[in-house]
Amino acid sequence: MANAKVVVRKVNKGLEQPVYIRYSHPDASGKNKDYYVPCGFSINPASLKKGRVVGELFAPEANDKIGAAQRRLDYAIRLASAGGAQPYAERVKHYYTTIPGFNETVKEMFDEWEEEGKSQIEILEHEIELLLKQVEEKRNEIVKIQKEIGTFQPENITLLIDRFIEAKHKAKPKNTDAKAKNSFAAGTENTYLHLKNTLAKFQVDISIRAFDKNTMEEFEAFLVKERFYNSTIKVLMDKLGAVLNHFKEEYGLSNDYKKYSFNLPLKDESVIYLTTEELKAFRNVNTHHLNGLTRRAQERVKDLALLMSETALRFVDSQIARADIQGGYIIKTQKKTGGKVYIPFTDRLKSILEKYDYNLKPGAINAFKGTFRRLLKSLDMPSLNEEITVWNYIGHEQVPDTRPKYEHCGAHTLRRTMINQCLIRNLRYDKITRITGHKDFDTFQRYADRATKAAEMDSVFDFLNEEPALKVVA
Repeated sequence: MANAKVVVRKVNKGLEQPVYIRYSHPDASGKNKDYYVPCGFSINPASLKKGRVVGELFAPEANDKIGAAQRRLDYAIRLASAGGAQPYAERVKHYYTTIPGFNETVKEMFDEWEEEGKSQIEILEHEIELLLKQVEEKRNEIVKIQKEIGTFQPENITLLIDRFIEAKHKAKPKNTDAKAKNSFAAGTENTYLHLKNTLAKFQVDISIRAFDKNTMEEFEAFLVKERFYNSTIKVLMDKLGAVLNHFKEEYGLSNDYKKYSFNLPLKDESVIYLTTEELKAFRNVNTHHLNGLTRRAQERVKDLALLMSETALRFVDSQIARADIQGGYIIKTQKKTGGKVYIPFTDRLKSILEKYDYNLKPGAINAFKGTFRRLLKSLDMPSLNEEITVWNYIGHEQVPDTRPKYEHCGAHTLRRTMINQCLIRNLRYDKITRITGHKDFDTFQRYADRATKAAEMDSVFDFLNEEPALKVVA
């Protein structure tokens, strides 16, 4: 019989010991086996009563962590029990720890549920995604057997996407100074995997040879029907084109698929960034009234946000090590492009990094986004509560997304903040792009706020009020 209990494990001679959930279940021989799930914090064992932390200032946060671990464990048990299987400890451990991306995926998922109140339907949808991964594993086993008996026909584009990803990984430059064209960041790989799963829904076992202009347009129409935003559709169609180009010679594909062109309208996106006043207020946001774990977590998010607002680093690049500091600059190779950026190492950046002994890790992006928005909301500034509408498109249908400004803010807002703060102060374009890593003006200018306010025009022409009127000479 399965049993789960919150326990404290004595691992050292200290007063505080780590908290775990002990999952027990007899194995096939009837012998009881345990699997310990870490809850992510330590306490005085006397503070744990009946599976709950009591008598501590940080008790609410600690109990939230226990609850999150319990929910993740329940999730793993359900997966291990699929099809009537016994949820042995080893099986539960497998689903909890070894499914690719499981820990991070589930952690981000629960962070997002707690922030946005996701429904049970979305929980089930996520379970389906994980089950599809298991189906894919079985398909790979079939392919392996087909290869052994000589019947394998690798024309299924979903299987070829796996080969494409493998080839890109092998092409990754070992030298970090190499050009960006061979780089293949984790986010890019996830996009190709998303394309693969979507193609499987579009048409199971579709051959790469089936893709001509008409098929490309049919796939685009399918994405519209599935309610993908046009911006996402464009990314997926571009990635599909890249896969077809990669295998064009090997499979003797015609150029007909290249006749497809993306003509759907893209979203009219307001360039959302923090103004000088908002940035100053955020720098002074007070977290001292919070208790224990919450205060430390919010302080880390605040410091990470300030670091990104002064470096324009993307979230995936935001961890800075001592080795990145060279000659008064932070020099990093970007994961997305493979290009280097050169960021002046200011005293403010130094104080943030030294506070964490150069170990300020970004963590999960959804957790960061939720905490960052809560901090902005706590400032109670009218400008951050002003409703802003971002217009998306699904096909030719315009879909408004109207929320307070702070709810539109995320990690990339901080990259835009740095760029626009530099533009406001007339820092030269070539100096800004040395920091941001942009290679062309068209990409760079998407980050710039191009809306001009009346007050700005007044300031431009203030000199007219300071000069005497010119006389007209007849």
